[in-house]
Amino acid sequence: MVVELYYATRFPDRHIRYYNCGISGDTANVISRDKRFRQDIDILGKKPTVATIMLGMNDVGRGAYGPGVSGAEIEHKRQSYLATYQKSILALETILLQGGAKIILIEPSIYDETMKPEQPPNEVIAEGVNGALGQCAAFIAQNAAESKYGLINFYGPMNEINQREQQKNPAFTLVSPDRIHPGPVGHFVMGYIFLKAQGLPQFVANIEINASNMQTGHLTNCKVEKLVRSSGGVEFDCTENSLPFVVPVNATKALTLVPFQQELNQERLAVDGLSEGGYELRIDNKIVGDYPASALKMGVNLAENPQTPQYLQSQTVTDLALKRKDVGGRLRGLAGQRYLISKKGGDPTVPLPPPEKKGNANVTEDESSLQKQYDDLSVEMRNASQPKMHHFSILKK
Repeated sequence: MVVELYYATRFPDRHIRYYNCGISGDTANVISRDKRFRQDIDILGKKPTVATIMLGMNDVGRGAYGPGVSGAEIEHKRQSYLATYQKSILALETILLQGGAKIILIEPSIYDETMKPEQPPNEVIAEGVNGALGQCAAFIAQNAAESKYGLINFYGPMNEINQREQQKNPAFTLVSPDRIHPGPVGHFVMGYIFLKAQGLPQFVANIEINASNMQTGHLTNCKVEKLVRSSGGVEFDCTENSLPFVVPVNATKALTLVPFQQELNQERLAVDGLSEGGYELRIDNKIVGDYPASALKMGVNLAENPQTPQYLQSQTVTDLALKRKDVGGRLRGLAGQRYLISKKGGDPTVPLPPPEKKGNANVTEDESSLQKQYDDLSVEMRNASQPKMHHFSILKK
């Protein structure tokens, strides 16, 4: 969701459609062999122009790792899993290329063997799995370099962050207590890594004003008009072409782990030439902050200010994205049902059974209704992301 939300707010003029084609328990081997549903219907049926591939966690055979699991036969099994993974990834790439998609390879996320919870659960840690995932990551990186595919490096940075934070707190994990599945914080970190790998822009907008000569300085992704002196300061109209990124509440802890705000979410306002003292910043006649002249000269990051109308507008987009994520997850649950139907020899294209209730709760869902909700939310997100002109006032207190 992080990548989709970034694109919605940073590039609101672009029409991009996203498809989650993952199913719980996926392996590269299964997808590369299942032409009937996963390939022809679930993936290529959507006619992707760009396809990202991230697999590995279910490919390495976690049951072949752990305390007391060793020996020549086990080692042979481990190597067999890795060989099958590599062969299947190559086959999947061929399928996607033939379908007309550009490929971006993603190294697998980590298995956390080193996290030490405060209350240790009754579990057997699959020691060695993270190393096996490292071998998968090395293969992916080499394959991307040789084939000139895009590459997103999750494995190395996630390990580095995990080790760094566990030195401070042994109970820390970038994934979750099950050692496998990232939660909102881990997914946000992964989104940051993905966006950085694409070289995406730091600035939502960069607004520079010189109050001495009443000229604009360097402007990035915005347009400034009607610049005038006012009450010991300046006023102007500004249209920013993007919105700041509002981090979902359940992921804000990720901001202590990665420099997302500094590197990908700068909505910078800098005003030089003001006399010393404090200034009141108003946007659309609403007070959104007080700043000393020295801070305004250096530049302040409005993307972190929850009082601005831009932030509040973007908060609406984030809320819609969270709703769409929920609907999308339920749709993928139904795709999982179609996969099972296909696996058992049934026709995965026939309509799924109508919704049924058990008490007050639905035990099945209506696929067409969910798809309409998803599409409507996508339109709402795009409409809510469109730029608006705002009136800025920097006034001497």
